Amino acid sequence: MEGDSSYLGGFKARVDQFGLKRAVFWYLTTLIERTFKVHVHYVFVTQSIPDRQDFFPPEGYEHRAVAPIDLLPYVPVCDELSEEMLRESEANKDTCLASFYQNELVGFDFSSTSRAPVTDQLDFVVPSGFRYGYKGWTHPDHRRKKLSQGRIELHKTLRTAAMFYIKINNYPSLLRPYRYPGARRMHTGYVGWIEFRERQIPFASRRAKWVGCEFAPKGETLKRRYTET
Repeated sequence: MEGDSSYLGGFKARVDQFGLKRAVFWYLTTLIERTFKVHVHYVFVTQSIPDRQDFFPPEGYEHRAVAPIDLLPYVPVCDELSEEMLRESEANKDTCLASFYQNELVGFDFSSTSRAPVTDQLDFVVPSGFRYGYKGWTHPDHRRKKLSQGRIELHKTLRTAAMFYIKINNYPSLLRPYRYPGARRMHTGYVGWIEFRERQIPFASRRAKWVGCEFAPKGETLKRRYTET
């Protein structure tokens, strides 16, 4: 297997960081993904009601909503942005919440209430009543300042429930700090895709479909076939 030494090195690092059980799970699921081209993610939903607390960014920082197209000047200096992506987000009427330090872009989160890209072949079709966050970034020099938390608090003012997915072995994202019960996310099934002959074939568990979470090939309108019985 290509990259075996780094692969095993990653396993040892995960044992130290997350424990043996999670490291073994990471190893097995990564092996399955590489061998059978199966990609599986947990689906989560979160509350739509803002917390009754004020969240102030550190001195010199500001969080605010901007139009995706407003970030075009930052494309040359931010590898996470592209003109194509920003124009598509603008046409889709997506929301962008950005963090600035002394008027320089240091972070952002994009979200959609209609449709958002997953891969070069698949889109996430956002069910009615939900908002899907599909791209988030914080500049490495400005991390550990709770900037993403500040943007999350700003998102809550939109008063729409959030839906998102996380790879089943992505423990840095899965093992979040303690949250009060009212602020916790709820696991609602699985989604993913299988690669076969250069095609990405999406799938979703019954519970994910019940909530309305499914992927669709780009350009196709998703036909909801699941009904509660």
